[in-house]
Amino acid sequence: MGKRILVVDVAAHEGGALTILQQYYQTALNDTDNEYVFCVSLPELSGNDHVTVLRFPWVKRSWLHRLWFDHVTVQRVLRKYRIDEILSLQNIMVSGTRLPQTLYLHQPLPFCGRRFSLKSHPKFWVYQHLIGRKILRSVRRAQRVIVQTQWMKQAACEKASVSGDTIVIEPPKTAIEVAGQYDPAAWERLFFFPAAAYAYKNHAVVLQAMQLLRQQGITDYRVQFTLTPEQLPLTAAQKPLRAQLVLCGGIPYEQVMHTYTKAVLLFPSYIETFGLPLLEARLSGSPILASDCPFSHEILEGYTHARFFDPFDARQLAELMKQQLEAGV
Repeated sequence: MGKRILVVDVAAHEGGALTILQQYYQTALNDTDNEYVFCVSLPELSGNDHVTVLRFPWVKRSWLHRLWFDHVTVQRVLRKYRIDEILSLQNIMVSGTRLPQTLYLHQPLPFCGRRFSLKSHPKFWVYQHLIGRKILRSVRRAQRVIVQTQWMKQAACEKASVSGDTIVIEPPKTAIEVAGQYDPAAWERLFFFPAAAYAYKNHAVVLQAMQLLRQQGITDYRVQFTLTPEQLPLTAAQKPLRAQLVLCGGIPYEQVMHTYTKAVLLFPSYIETFGLPLLEARLSGSPILASDCPFSHEILEGYTHARFFDPFDARQLAELMKQQLEAGV
């Protein structure tokens, strides 16, 4: 056998982070030259003769449990399994060891220009100011850092004050199954935004743009969010928009891809490492209205069916939506 590699990712249990974990797990299963020990929390992964999976679901109970894992449990794992090197998929290196480490960096909050206050967004503030310091320290110390995009590499170099020689770009491995190409004749005057209910996904600016269009008498269109009504509470002023909203909740991947063939993608998010819907919609040939951010421009470079708007300016978005409706394609 070759090396014995510890893969640490107790943070991942859903969304993009879980996808990354599953990709590296599949890679490990196929790599019979090395042994792997995975430390995870909730995901149920199966081991084999060269892959050992250790589950620690109690990590999710509280920050104290997470601290105990980081400073006690993982050290025991290192000793018990005689680890040679470490791959951390959770943005921060394993502390208390001199073993060589590779860091997978996919948390954009410490690197974005938007600052969050402790009062209005305490979790985001913690990531930017407290956890963010640990992330920057890890970027400086890791033997190798993996990022998904050029903008993340540049931001990491600037924030951590490193040359970038140790930072490599590996776009996420995505098996995108295109359901078909966008057909202007089939457009149902539908705008589509597949995203979870995080504040930085910026559903709010879409609602503001819809209100502005309503003031102009423009209501003959719909906006589909992959949220439930409970995840998108409307103010009294926004209640009239309910008839134009399609709140479908989470939908299967195949349905997401099919929707691109008959909808215009809205992407107002202003914090992303990659922004997978942008690539999915591009491959589907869909018109895209995207936030004017580095990740959007990188993914959509050279794509002629994309237009950009300030994600904090509802008037810009409303105007682009209006132009799209008037063009009818």
